[in-house]
Amino acid sequence: MNKIDRLAGIVFILSRKSKVRASELAELFEVSERTIYRDIQALSELQVPIIAESGVSGGYSIASDYFLQPIILTEDESQAIFLGCEFIKNQHGFPYAKAAARALEKITKIIPKNNLSKAEAVLQKIVYNIPANQIDPELAKRLSLINQLIAEHQSAIIEYETPDRKVSTRKIDIYMLMYEFDAWHIIAYCHTRNDYRQFKLARIKRIEPTGEYFVPNELPEEPKETVSGAAERTIVIRITQNSNASLKVFENPYLRDNITANNQEYLELSFPDKWIRNNYLIQLVLSFGKDAEIISPPSLRQELQQELSAMQKIYET
Repeated sequence: MNKIDRLAGIVFILSRKSKVRASELAELFEVSERTIYRDIQALSELQVPIIAESGVSGGYSIASDYFLQPIILTEDESQAIFLGCEFIKNQHGFPYAKAAARALEKITKIIPKNNLSKAEAVLQKIVYNIPANQIDPELAKRLSLINQLIAEHQSAIIEYETPDRKVSTRKIDIYMLMYEFDAWHIIAYCHTRNDYRQFKLARIKRIEPTGEYFVPNELPEEPKETVSGAAERTIVIRITQNSNASLKVFENPYLRDNITANNQEYLELSFPDKWIRNNYLIQLVLSFGKDAEIISPPSLRQELQQELSAMQKIYET
C-alpha cells in the first residue's frame, strides 16, 4: 500500500472510531509504529485536526467537527460489496486477499446496521461452491510478482515447460492474469513467437523481471470464422444435439460462447488453436464420450485416436 492510500485509510478509521492507538494502526496497515508516527505528522501538516493523547488510555482521534463526505449505498449495493469482499479475502494467497479484508473492515463501519445484518444473512444463504484456494507461499509470491509486472508494464524472462516436457526460455510482456479451468494462466506477448500466447502458471519454472518496460497494446480478438470457412487451424468439435454432452455445453458459459453452429442434429464448438491446448480439448472430448467428435484439424483427430488406443490396451488384459 502506498503512502497516500495509507493516509486516507488512517483518516477514515479515525473518523469512525473514538480513539485508536499507533500500534493498532501499525498492525492494520502492516507497517512499523515509527511509520505511523510519520503519517500522523504528515496529516497534521495537511491541516487534518488529529488529537493525540498520551498514557495508558491514550491514542489518536480526530476532531468531532471534521467531516468526510459519506458514501451512500443502497441495500443491494451494500450486500454486493460485502459478499464480494468476503469471497476475495478467503482466497488465501491471492494478491488482493488482504486488501479485501481491510476493505471489508471499513465497509462494515459505514454500512447501516440494518443493511449490514441483511448482508450477513445473505452470506449464510449464498454459497460459493468453490473452496478457498490454499495457495502455497511460493505461488502466492509468484502471483504478487506477476500482478506487479502487469501494473508496471515490465517485461519478464520465463522458463516454460511445454506439455511434451520441453523447457524453453522466453521473454514475455504480461497483459493478464486469470484463473480458468482450476488453474492460473497468464496472457502475454511472447517475443520468441512474436505473438500473444497463453501460459499455464504451473508450467512456468522460473520468472524474473528484466528491468525493461513496454508500452501495452490492445489485446487482439480471438480469430473468428470467416465467410469462406474456419480460420486457419481452428479446432472444431461436433456435439450430438439433445445429449448429455450438449446439456453440459449449454451449462458451461465458456463452452457456450464458443458455439458456432446449432441445428436440430448437432452443435459445433470452434476454438482458435493459438489460444488453447490440444490436451485440454482431448480430455474435453473424452468426457463427452460417444456424443462428441473432433471435426478438424486431422492432426488432433489422430492424437485422440492414439489416446484411445493407449487406453484400450490398458483394458485388454
